[in-house]
Amino acid sequence: MSKVPFVAVRIDEQSIPTGAKEVLRIVRPQWTSTSGESNIKSKVFTDGLSNKLVGFFVDDNKEDVVIVKVFGINTDVVIDRKAEIETMRLLHERKCGAEVYATFDNGICYQYMNGVTLEVEDCQEQEVFPLVAAEMARMHSDIRKDQHQNLKVSQSNGSHHENAQVNGTNTFTTNGVGKQNGFHLHHKSQIWKKMKLINKLGEEILISDPEFRQKLENVGVVPGSASDAINELELLLESQDMPVTFCHNDLIPRNIVYDEKKGKITFIDVEYAMYNYAAFDVANHFLEFAGIDQIDYSKYPDVTFRHKWIREYLKNLKLGHYPEELTVEKFDSWVQLCVPVSHLFWSVWGIYQAKHSTIDFDYLGYVGLRFSEYRKLIDNLRNVGSIRDIGNA
Repeated sequence: MSKVPFVAVRIDEQSIPTGAKEVLRIVRPQWTSTSGESNIKSKVFTDGLSNKLVGFFVDDNKEDVVIVKVFGINTDVVIDRKAEIETMRLLHERKCGAEVYATFDNGICYQYMNGVTLEVEDCQEQEVFPLVAAEMARMHSDIRKDQHQNLKVSQSNGSHHENAQVNGTNTFTTNGVGKQNGFHLHHKSQIWKKMKLINKLGEEILISDPEFRQKLENVGVVPGSASDAINELELLLESQDMPVTFCHNDLIPRNIVYDEKKGKITFIDVEYAMYNYAAFDVANHFLEFAGIDQIDYSKYPDVTFRHKWIREYLKNLKLGHYPEELTVEKFDSWVQLCVPVSHLFWSVWGIYQAKHSTIDFDYLGYVGLRFSEYRKLIDNLRNVGSIRDIGNA
């Protein structure tokens, strides 16, 4: 791969259109030479919970839009930005994501993907959810650890449907899938290491800031309780022999771009991508059906929809090293086990963000809500021995 240009500039997140000029001169020199800076237009995209994004274009040409992403303050402590850029480049080579144009001191500049980001209500639409499931299966199948580390790209062995089939309605088997695929049984999930790192940073905040500690208690979270929770869940999930693959880990609707004309789905914002349980990616996506601004976990999908979605996913998946037949019901049971993991991960993340982020969002309220959901599920797991069907609660 060619080297990505680096621009030695730091952009103030409060004045991105002004600060981005130097970056744009490098990645789109023709914009200033032919049109002048006055013709460069900008659009602020829906703010995420970690970063700020602005799109730039000239003369209403929406076919060539450049995204400038300014990283949230102190997010580089919990997010490996070098790995994020490498992941973006790899996914672009695999035709799964945007091209990276340049990096700068506190951010990245990349290609705008044509289409619209999904809304919560889109996620269960019949014409949309099979495309999301298929694209997640493609990501889980085609990205390997050695590719991610070395940025090497190999050719896919035909289509997903040539390598896999669904027998009847619920059972997935492989047909001669080789070792080149990304679905593995014995790789260890990286989410535990990531969660422990973020939790350690959060505990340091609680020690140094008694007032913040009290605020956390006010939303129903006992300071320091996450460490035991992480260890308990790690022991449980590591005993399940759940397949591990390269996952996005943050497939909220606004991180999914839908190009209706092409019938194509693209995943964006891969800063939390890492090796993880395949079922976590699915569970985390399902939990985002609850929304962000007005969160309602009663909107978590019921078992009927989950099975339809998982069937589409398995139909498009290349299992690689996984040796067993995989049923929809079995995979759904893993998804249910990953629901409390998602709640705990974003609870720990939210504590750190509540202290450092400049984004206008009630992180502590978010932490309280997600930790409460985690407790409900883990209590049920301890008492009953399995996760209740939260989609039918």
